[in-house]
Amino acid sequence: MPVKRHLVERIDQALCAWEDGLFVQEMAAIAGCQGRADRSVNPLVWNWPQFRRFLIEAQANLFDDARFGIDVSADGSDHTGFYNNFLLEECEMDALAFLAWMTESRRVYSLDNELTHLLVNTSLSRTRWADINLPFNAFALTPDEPIVVGQTGIDCIIVRKVVKPGEAAKPEDQIHITCFRSSLKNWPRLTSDFKDKLRKMVRRRDWSGMAVNITKRQQQLRGLNCDTIHLFVRDPTHLINESAEDIMSGVKLPPGVDPVVQHRALDQIYRLVGSFCLYLKNLPAGSPHTSSESIQRSKGDDPKAIIWESEVTTVTNCYPLTPEEQDWLGTATARERYELCAHWRSGYWHRPMGMGQVPGAERTEWTRPTLVRKDRLPEGAKPGGTMQKLRSGK
Repeated sequence: MPVKRHLVERIDQALCAWEDGLFVQEMAAIAGCQGRADRSVNPLVWNWPQFRRFLIEAQANLFDDARFGIDVSADGSDHTGFYNNFLLEECEMDALAFLAWMTESRRVYSLDNELTHLLVNTSLSRTRWADINLPFNAFALTPDEPIVVGQTGIDCIIVRKVVKPGEAAKPEDQIHITCFRSSLKNWPRLTSDFKDKLRKMVRRRDWSGMAVNITKRQQQLRGLNCDTIHLFVRDPTHLINESAEDIMSGVKLPPGVDPVVQHRALDQIYRLVGSFCLYLKNLPAGSPHTSSESIQRSKGDDPKAIIWESEVTTVTNCYPLTPEEQDWLGTATARERYELCAHWRSGYWHRPMGMGQVPGAERTEWTRPTLVRKDRLPEGAKPGGTMQKLRSGK
């Protein structure tokens, strides 16, 4: 078994959850129409069983809009960026993420813990999304340590450009970020017996019995926190550090969710994506800090899984850290609201020396997060972090 197969299994687990959700939607739609297949309902509800095979056989830039009823150029402009489990809008966005990843690259970048911490602690306050070159039009990121959003962590992220069919990707194209949670590994798959039970109820026209069983299924999922988070970059001319606030401004958070904590978590996701693209681009060709491995199917594996033939590229930190930096790096964000004479400074990307005032110059040099004025740190004390003002959405 390939060592890194688990890094891409989250994508297939997300697809399994997607299929289960749409099966329940199909049964609910049939019950709501009293057994009639109402063609005014989105075709995805009726044709979802064909989607996995379509993914495996799909070619780049091809999509059967009539069969699945999904707009490949959809940018999510009508949505806030957060969806509950199994809303049809979320299912459409998930489908586009799966499709883009399958047809554009099937590439997963695995980030080690050190690099993940460095990237999320690097400021992108002077960098626009339009300044970022994605390695592919769609790819996945899997940080070794999940980014906690709510009660569970995000450990798989699909990043894709919203490119219209037949057109080449452009810097001004919008970007869609789909975040899958680590809790998907505990997803309770629908059993064949449960599916057969609902189908028999359809034949008997037992609509009340179907409603009872669908409600039981929904209750089973409560507390699992397996929802997908969809984040949109609608205007690539915006600065990356404004992205989290743009999303938060249109969201009504559920009771008990701290807006400052939520803002920080989403900001970390945006930082991770933006900083990773800059970091990867500036690694020299043949760098020992990247290594790739193809994921092959072994005997006994599910032939219908979408992860086979995908490529996992492990990316590691190329900047040696001192023991003190390794110890403090993980607590930098948690302490970022304080400042001492000795403090942890966020990293940032900047233009090469002498080109700071050249508008078209790319930010190719990285000043990484570092400990400043260690000599002023009292014995036994730990440094604070860079002073930052975090504003929450209303």
